Order: sequence, then structure tokens, then C-alpha cells
Amino acid sequence: QLCYYFFFNDTATTEIYTLSLHDALPIYHLRDELWVVAEGKIKALVGNKTKILRAKDTIYIEKEQKHRATALEDSILIELSFGTHDEKDIERLEDDFNRV
Repeated sequence: QLCYYFFFNDTATTEIYTLSLHDALPIYHLRDELWVVAEGKIKALVGNKTKILRAKDTIYIEKEQKHRATALEDSILIELSFGTHDEKDIERLEDDFNRV
């Protein structure tokens, strides 16, 4: 999973991810997120609801909601975060990258 920061400040942060079959299940306590699928197909879990997203689809995640993006094929996901972007606000419930 690669991540590229394009814009970062206290109000909004934009990241672009290339997704593989690995994923995580976090909760953010200080920020909301808007996901935009730029390419590919992902399965998005937000709260207890699952939705399949394709290129140009979006989904909004409010802070305190568990969420997961699982690539169903090679995908690029644009993530816009609103609020305080601090890696310390992440509570990882599950993580394929052993960051729990």
C-alpha cells in the first residue's frame, strides 16, 4: 500500500492510496473522511454497512465510525480527511500490516 500526501494542514488532508488485497479496520477519533475511488473496485465497510464502490464513486465516513477499504482489484483511492490529521488518533481494530 503506497500513500502520497498532496495537501496537509489542520483543516483538510488529501492522500492517495494504491490498494492491494491487504486492509485494516480503524476508527479515527478526530477526523471525518471522504473517499473517492479514482480507479478500480473496492468493498467499503462503514459502520456495519458494506458497499461496492467503483471509479468515481464516493463514500463519507464520520469520525468514530469503524471503516475498511478492501481492494477487489488493483485500485486507487483518494482520501480527503477533515479535522485534525494526527496518526495518534487512530484506533486500529484489525490490521494486515501488524500495526494493532
